[in-house]
Amino acid sequence: RLRDSSPGAASKARDVLDKMHEVYRLSNSGHERLGEASALPAVATADIRYNAYNLVLGLYRDSRNADDSFKALDLIERMIDPRASDSIGVPLPTIDSFVYTVLALGKMQDSAKAIEEAERLIDLLEVNERLGLGASVAVYNAYITLLNKVYHGQEILFDKAMATLATMDDKSKTYSSVKPDSETIALVMKACSISRHNDRGRILSVVSQLFNKLLDQEPNDNSHESLTDLIYFNKMKSIELYEPDADVKRERIETLFSEACQRGLVSAAVLSVLRGAVSAKDFELTVGKGRLPEHWTANCVGPRALYTDGSRGGEGKMVNRKGKSSSRIGKQKKAYAERARRAKERKAGKFFRTMT
Repeated sequence: RLRDSSPGAASKARDVLDKMHEVYRLSNSGHERLGEASALPAVATADIRYNAYNLVLGLYRDSRNADDSFKALDLIERMIDPRASDSIGVPLPTIDSFVYTVLALGKMQDSAKAIEEAERLIDLLEVNERLGLGASVAVYNAYITLLNKVYHGQEILFDKAMATLATMDDKSKTYSSVKPDSETIALVMKACSISRHNDRGRILSVVSQLFNKLLDQEPNDNSHESLTDLIYFNKMKSIELYEPDADVKRERIETLFSEACQRGLVSAAVLSVLRGAVSAKDFELTVGKGRLPEHWTANCVGPRALYTDGSRGGEGKMVNRKGKSSSRIGKQKKAYAERARRAKERKAGKFFRTMT
């Protein structure tokens, strides 16, 4: 019941965790606190594992309460502290523990403090041999996500994101666990777009280099081994925001959309950028009207649209797509009609029984 972001969920989960530690303390101390050397077994015991801590840290990440950033820091500090592990049974942190904590820092009002604490945690992760974890691409991705949040709309974001990517590239020569992945590139491309940098040409050049690096890893025009819908969205978004020539902008976005269709990477966000770049008539000529072809959206990792208006369905949405086989839609209509008929029969039967 605590696996949500409802108000107070993090506080409730933390209370439960603290009670678990109280049970642990009592079960290990026996009756010594009463001055008795009793060998009677404890009434209850508690084996506190890392997933209990990660649940609370995940709720701190999702919380809207700014104070929960500091509570997340306090909790992971307890996990890192060897004295806590020995005395009250605190488990060692995992990579997820660091990821959740770094993301939780995004609620801090002091952005400089948030970045400082995130960088301190990354250093602890990499130098503390007792943890046995080392450098991690997931934690760096969380750090870039934090940068995107606290430095949104500021030129410093571009410099910070590029410096982080360079650090990851350098460290990956020794530690493969920190090698930038597709999510890293998508996040850095996003940083370029939302930094509102004054040098438009530089932003477009950097984003193109990042995109082409992944494109070169694809074996063919239909594959999606490195490219994702988030990559396509951020590439298209950078062109939308920074390309000054309207005709060039439209042509490039249309070309990228066509490529995304071939790779099954048309998410709701990708569709939205196309809609904003072309006229309503050209949009309908490009995507049609009704349900999107399934192979256009088959490989999306982000929110996907099922219909050309960007939605996932709703009343009146079970419509045929122009120029597309309607066999699947026809089956859906028949199934819907059959469910409606049965419901009507059940309702009529119930009414009849009440009358007899």
